[in-house]
Amino acid sequence: MPKSPRRSAAQRIRDLASADDVLGALPAAPFASLSASSSQWPEIDPSLLDERSGMLPPFPIDLMPLPWRAWLTDTAASAGAPIDYAAQALFGAVSGLCGAGAAVRVTSTWQEPLVLWQLAVGRVSSGRSPARASTRRLLAAVEEETQAIVVDDAQVHRIDEVAAANARGALLWRDEAGDWFTCLKAEDDRRRRLWLQSWSAGSSAAVSILGAVQPDQLGRLFRDAEDLAARYLYAWPHQPPFRSVVGSPSPDDGEALSRLRRIARKVGTLRDPLVLLVDERGLGALDTFMADIHAALREAEGLEEAWMGKGRGTLVRLAGILELLDWSATGSASPPGHIGRERIEGAVALWESYFRPHATSLFLRTMPSTTDVQARRAARWLRSRDMTCVTREQVRRDALSRTVNASGADQVLYRLRTANIVRQMPDGWRATGGRPTNVWEVNPALAHTEGLPERAERAERAERAGTSPPPSDPGK
Repeated sequence: MPKSPRRSAAQRIRDLASADDVLGALPAAPFASLSASSSQWPEIDPSLLDERSGMLPPFPIDLMPLPWRAWLTDTAASAGAPIDYAAQALFGAVSGLCGAGAAVRVTSTWQEPLVLWQLAVGRVSSGRSPARASTRRLLAAVEEETQAIVVDDAQVHRIDEVAAANARGALLWRDEAGDWFTCLKAEDDRRRRLWLQSWSAGSSAAVSILGAVQPDQLGRLFRDAEDLAARYLYAWPHQPPFRSVVGSPSPDDGEALSRLRRIARKVGTLRDPLVLLVDERGLGALDTFMADIHAALREAEGLEEAWMGKGRGTLVRLAGILELLDWSATGSASPPGHIGRERIEGAVALWESYFRPHATSLFLRTMPSTTDVQARRAARWLRSRDMTCVTREQVRRDALSRTVNASGADQVLYRLRTANIVRQMPDGWRATGGRPTNVWEVNPALAHTEGLPERAERAERAERAGTSPPPSDPGK
């Protein structure tokens, strides 16, 4: 039998390219015997399909003191905005009214002022300003009876003056904080130290912060001011479902104002603050939390490590604010009581189940690994083309525009595999004869993952409410 003519390397390369072209042109038929229905695949991890790194938990309204739950729910509903932003504004109002005038004493040598730094993260149209508008009006009414405490965008250069003039400090209220991050980078070391001292209610002043920022602007803060970024509590909520304004309940702002006035009248000053003591059972709950944080810090690094390192102080401050919110609705003439186990555990749940995943998601999203960025891009490319199978060369050449070599494309495919988006075909499968091709099957469910995190969140809300989620078009 005569031997087949020897083929050159260039010819073999052209054969492989031809095999990839065949795969692209015949997306389904050659794989009919190997493909599986979507029910035979594990569930797709949404972290590569949504910029939030998966579904983030909604604000746990049940952890708020009971008298404030209805007001927060109605305020958010009337604004058509996430309740997360309304809750942040309420925390900001209490921290602004208290500042250095109230503190939580844990031990004889450990005391935390009720100063909070918060950022509402979302797009311009995410409802940040409407959700916070009611609280801003309430604060303006309180300010008419006390000293000015709120500093807006136009007065940010005077923040130290306003805070120093008020015995309790001030609240910096910024509707768009992105440009401020640039200013922070340019400030000298002395000004930077003043900001850090204001977090601790140092000798100069106490300053709480309630800012708003778009996700893409956080990179500057995370890169240039890690020491400041580690002190913020972040909220990055999904948009709530549409709710008609017809018949929507109006929040009882009058009652909310009365409660905030009670807090403002009870707190003291920097030299003579209202002190909330953590009792013995509260210390036990706090000790458990600190042990857990100590263990978790071994696995963290970078900004996440710095943020978690501030966890114990932030948690104590949250517990103090929750205690004052609860006390404000009791009508009691006596000062707020001790902070016990229940209050500490509520603050732990709020920090651990809500603020921590939101912060971690933002850190990962803003500073992701190169492989995650490339895998997210490849996943979008696969979905947009309704691919049923793909080769490594197609991922390298078409999805990633030749920005990686074969080894880099392998890493991207391995990352897609961990997210249950692709799986490798059996070894030795040949597309057009000749040399085996590196072929991966695409999960059929990928075509129906548009808006996956939002659908999952709606289903979870419906399950908690005991109702069925609204039907959705699987093609959308």
